[in-house]
Amino acid sequence: MTNETPEQIVKEMQDLVGNLKLSYFFTRTGLKTILNNVNNMILTPENPNPTVWMGKGDPNDPTSISYGGWPKSLTQMNLADGGTVDLLLGMQLVVFLYSLWDIDYRPRLAAAHGCGKNDIKIPMLGDLRRFRNDMVHNRAIASTKYTARCEVLKWFAEGDLIAIVGDRIHELTVAIPWDDLLAAPVSDTRGDQ
Repeated sequence: MTNETPEQIVKEMQDLVGNLKLSYFFTRTGLKTILNNVNNMILTPENPNPTVWMGKGDPNDPTSISYGGWPKSLTQMNLADGGTVDLLLGMQLVVFLYSLWDIDYRPRLAAAHGCGKNDIKIPMLGDLRRFRNDMVHNRAIASTKYTARCEVLKWFAEGDLIAIVGDRIHELTVAIPWDDLLAAPVSDTRGDQ
């Protein structure tokens, strides 16, 4: 048994989820500012698609640290809502949140409730596992093995790109059944969630 209460653990997880959601939306707002700057770049006939450089220092100084760059046209696509950067941020949030649930919060809740980890079954968080598995093992394409079997977050069909961006981030975070996490688990045979 642990000295932690379910209320303490759930409060900590709620704070984390709130910070993850705000971090996503603050980052997304910053991307829009960068995209606006890129859209307003002055182009020349000699270089109509200049590289948008990221790094430390002056990009023209060979001693500067370069993180890399994309041509302007690719930068515009990658930084747009639903673009590559937005998709990656959503994937990182899902994988990180599910990992923390599975290796930290879930075992601690089980200890606080005096049961085994596998006795804590939350279908919505099981859906995050399914998303995570397709993100990591199927290049974020929904499969019948994982994402098509979601019980709560039934957003994607087989073959869909798992794009958890924008409002879906908010929907995901408000779908977490906090009261269910506080309640002592009821015996269930549905498998690992």
